Amino acid sequence: MNIGGIGRHLADWQRDHGGDADFVVFHDNRLIGNAHFSLQLNKFRIRYQFPMRFGFFLFCLFRYKIFNFYFGKSLLPANIDLPILRLFGKKIVMTYCGADVRLSELEQRRNPYSYLHRTSHIGPEFDAAKKRWLKWQRLWVQKAVVARSLIAHVLLFYPEDKLVDIWVHNTFDLSNYHPESYTTRDIPVLIHAPSDVNAKGTQYIESAIAELREEGFSFEYRRLENVPHEEAMRVYREDADIIIDQVLVGTFGTLALEGMYFGKPVVGYLLDEIKDKSCPDCPLVSAPIPELKEKLAWLIEHPEERTRLGEEGRRFVEKYCDREKINWKLLEVYDSL
Repeated sequence: MNIGGIGRHLADWQRDHGGDADFVVFHDNRLIGNAHFSLQLNKFRIRYQFPMRFGFFLFCLFRYKIFNFYFGKSLLPANIDLPILRLFGKKIVMTYCGADVRLSELEQRRNPYSYLHRTSHIGPEFDAAKKRWLKWQRLWVQKAVVARSLIAHVLLFYPEDKLVDIWVHNTFDLSNYHPESYTTRDIPVLIHAPSDVNAKGTQYIESAIAELREEGFSFEYRRLENVPHEEAMRVYREDADIIIDQVLVGTFGTLALEGMYFGKPVVGYLLDEIKDKSCPDCPLVSAPIPELKEKLAWLIEHPEERTRLGEEGRRFVEKYCDREKINWKLLEVYDSL
């Protein structure tokens, strides 16, 4: 399923630069329906889904040379198509996203809040299956696109020369996503937009918000859920003064970077290990749960810091997430195959 519109950004850029690229999904995303082609498998009974997938696989086998798969999935169940594709001389890239490879046993050693992170595909009961899939995929995948917090997980199974650190999940056309201004309101608006309240730690965020209200801080708080992507972008750009991402996973994702695209200060939780290795210049205000209320209070009381962090955030995404830079890097990966 299309999460965040990333595949379309990549394929459109490749088309604009002379490539014959398509972004295909199995299921439509009700908030972002911008795939080039959707099989819409969710509209059919289970017994019809495999024949449809297999027919589509045969079509793709004779049309495409490079397959960039997403979230550990491929065209056929259980990745049984991977050896077939290699047998026909196809090139395979796997883009890992998060829950598809994040192992609880590793997170428990480096993230003191990992035990609170309970959502689909996350938990010790999923680790064995993830290891099996990673071992199987490693046999056939020629390059794995991995970023930030996932590198340590994938390195347990892949040789280092197969890994490519590209932030493909967070790329946008910077000319279309720009700040209205870096000014901020006297009474700030705090925006939290969880894709999954359990994964993002929403209950801990809103507990801190409640305490700040009781203590008399002046601010407005909004939780955005089930909002179309374009409307969410409008809110981040026009209404938000502070963006609150997540406080459990120890990294940052699309919401945090979307906030930075629009020049907003972002609060989240970033492990020191990831910050030191991947992004020492990241301006995200890291707020572990015990420090969350204090960090939010500091931002509420210091509008000049909100402006400074917003400007630093915009420079950060220009450096790491520019669609042109990301796509040229990905094209180099394809060319190397």
